[in-house]
Amino acid sequence: MSLHKNVNDFAHQAITAADRFLNTMNQQLLHSQCQLQEAETAVRVLQTHLMQLQVKLTTVVSTAFLPYINIPTAQTNESELRVQVNSLSALPTAS
Repeated sequence: MSLHKNVNDFAHQAITAADRFLNTMNQQLLHSQCQLQEAETAVRVLQTHLMQLQVKLTTVVSTAFLPYINIPTAQTNESELRVQVNSLSALPTAS
């Protein structure tokens, strides 16, 4: 009778330990599944925002919001620069 009881107890302990292990693994897998679903949602939201940003950037880049600026020749710039430097040197300095 004791051999039967020992085998029964051994099998019961092994099955109980396996059951606990499987329950723990199941809980961890459910937790991982929830995290993956949250990550998927975040990536989808990010993708939507990036597409909206791309549309807005395309609009900004394609819009001619700066007028044409005529840049004078180098000789004119040098003479204008001298005039500006001379006018700046005539300003009173704070001491």
